[in-house]
Amino acid sequence: MRSRKEIKVEAAKAANLLIMKGYCADKTHEWEKCPRRKQNEEPKCKNCWENGIKTEANHEAFSNKCKVRQKWDEIARSRIAYC
Repeated sequence: MRSRKEIKVEAAKAANLLIMKGYCADKTHEWEKCPRRKQNEEPKCKNCWENGIKTEANHEAFSNKCKVRQKWDEIARSRIAYC
């Protein structure tokens, strides 16, 4: 069984990955240092890019325009029993 500390460290790593990949699909830098963002270039969605939807990847990974995010959001919402 994992300790609370191990779980917190794992969650922090996952959150950092999300922050790193929010604006562009490049894994070599963090959001603050993103050259695409700094040069006011359009974003490149990591979700769409990695799922082969490269022609429609001109949005941030957390955008409502993201087809991959929409798919997973729909799946998650379908699993909730609203009473």
